[in-house]
Amino acid sequence: MKVRGAHVGAILSLSLLFVSLVGSHAALAADAKDPGSIGIRIAEIPSAVADNPLARVYIIDRLHPSKVVTQRIEVFNTSSVDLPVNLYPGAAKFTNGEFVALAGRAGNDLTRWITISPNKIVVKPGTYVSAQITFSTPADAPSIQQYGVIWAEVRGATKNTGITSVSRVGIRMYVPVGDSAEEDIGVPVVNSSTNQIVVRSSGTPGFIIYIVYLATFIGFLYMIAHFFRIYLARRKAMQHDRDEEKKWKAEKRRRSEKAKILKEEAEQNDEILDED
Repeated sequence: MKVRGAHVGAILSLSLLFVSLVGSHAALAADAKDPGSIGIRIAEIPSAVADNPLARVYIIDRLHPSKVVTQRIEVFNTSSVDLPVNLYPGAAKFTNGEFVALAGRAGNDLTRWITISPNKIVVKPGTYVSAQITFSTPADAPSIQQYGVIWAEVRGATKNTGITSVSRVGIRMYVPVGDSAEEDIGVPVVNSSTNQIVVRSSGTPGFIIYIVYLATFIGFLYMIAHFFRIYLARRKAMQHDRDEEKKWKAEKRRRSEKAKILKEEAEQNDEILDED
């Protein structure tokens, strides 16, 4: 029973160790600080809409058929690692007063008129990279309101940085074409400084994770050592039982031999009496 109790104690000790390690890891992750973000903003506002506050947030300049218009944007990086970014236009729609960006790289007439240079960039920590958007409106462009998004997409994690977030952030485009009426889009719901993707890294620094792993490994070694001590104790107990059994068998033989001798002596004494 003592051995079985020690066995259960080892399992309980290991379980408590795992609970402690998991709890510590979760607490470290919860206390992790935000390591930065990748964002996109308008860097150049066309003179025709310079007085419109919406132009600070959205691309709203009117396009005319057979005309080429350019506008400059910036992609900035407040994280501590180099981040590769793709820039591309995507389609959107405006329904019942709600702006909806379409999934993936869906296109429309507006996106087909747009080129972005450069469209693949690497933004270093604490810096920004400028890019130019060129709108080449064809001669047969219909006079309607067009909608879209200029997307900045984080392509993936830089090796050994611990970054796990792969996402995109964009600037909305509400673009009237030709003589079309401008859409009443109300007040901005965001500003350019918040057009950002939070760059999420591992909640616990690497060396802390290694310490946790090491502690877990030590816990396993402790469990193995504990079971080995139990094994040695059981083996010692079994050896003691065998030794005691050998002693008892030897004592039985000694008693049996003594009884035999006493019996023989008694028989000899009986014979002597009979002769007398």
